[in-house]
Amino acid sequence: MAEAEAVSRPLEDVADDIAAVAATFAVPPVVVAHSMGGLVTLKFAETNAYSGLVLITPVLPGEVSPAPIDLVFDPEQLWEPPPLDVAKHLFFTAASEDDARRYHGMLVAESARAVEQAVTGNRVSIDPVKISGPILVLAAEMDVLCPPEEVWRLANLLGADYHYASGLGHGVMMAEGWRHTAQTIHRWLATHVGDWGGSTDTPIPATQSLLSSEPVTH
Repeated sequence: MAEAEAVSRPLEDVADDIAAVAATFAVPPVVVAHSMGGLVTLKFAETNAYSGLVLITPVLPGEVSPAPIDLVFDPEQLWEPPPLDVAKHLFFTAASEDDARRYHGMLVAESARAVEQAVTGNRVSIDPVKISGPILVLAAEMDVLCPPEEVWRLANLLGADYHYASGLGHGVMMAEGWRHTAQTIHRWLATHVGDWGGSTDTPIPATQSLLSSEPVTH
């Protein structure tokens, strides 16, 4: 993708990408999404079938009246990853120092248009009437990007199940206590998503991290 196209790429385009992948599956997918991915997934869910949604510290739509987030960006340029100290405050609050440095090195530039839609008063809108099906929304106590009280309003708007993660920040799955959150998601899927194939008794593998070595977006 050319840089000029990437700069202006809206979140709605990513929802179309999810729909294209979902269309290749034999059954409607379970979509687990974090941050901006959560908002994108809600746009996908307006017009596409799904078996379940798990929204982890999701960026919030305009319908819940979220407060603007104080991030500086140039609408004509890709939004580059912030310095490590800022990224730790925004994304990696409960991660170890070593993990925060590793994850920071994996961040990539983001569409300025997408950032605008995520942090300013010009938020993406959703129609909750068009979104039906099992949904779990997770909030984190120390999340400065998507405060738990605003995430709770989203869960209420959607009629979704809500989980509050104490002591964690925006990047809950990058924190040292990620396995507890993973187990919560695991149990919810086994309980609420038909034919999912999981079990509430199946343990989460004791690996070091849920992230691969591939670049990740925030």
